[in-house]
Amino acid sequence: MSRIRIMFGHAGVSLMALACLLAIIAMLWGAPLWCWGLVPLGVGAQMLNEYNLHRHIFHLDPPRRQWAFNLLYRAHYGHHDFPTNHGLFFVPLWVALPMLAGNFLLVWGIATLFGLPSAIWIATAIVPVGGVLTFLGYEWFHMTAHLTRETRESW
Repeated sequence: MSRIRIMFGHAGVSLMALACLLAIIAMLWGAPLWCWGLVPLGVGAQMLNEYNLHRHIFHLDPPRRQWAFNLLYRAHYGHHDFPTNHGLFFVPLWVALPMLAGNFLLVWGIATLFGLPSAIWIATAIVPVGGVLTFLGYEWFHMTAHLTRETRESW
């Protein structure tokens, strides 16, 4: 099975890629040119987001309630138990989409609060363009690191 098929066969990755593509199209259509300069802020923000989510949420002590343990197991613990299981390579959709929406609303809200012009375009450049491109890059390299040699050699 090819790496592209593995990665984009996952609903969370596919929807995040779609969100990024739509954001890029929207920015090409209507964003001020200077907003493209904010995309690197999304790269840095996503790196911090990824680290903090992984470090402070995904590696919490195992919850005592079974339902909470099951959620955390699906979100991350299971990946450590079965590192070559393709279904556990990627963040679940129910984690990715709320993070996307929450981060977008946070950046848009802060930009609006400070009265910055084009707040919606600022949030678009930082979160679904810079942040999601970084997310997709991370997921690609993370997946590739866990694939067997034979799978790594096929695209």
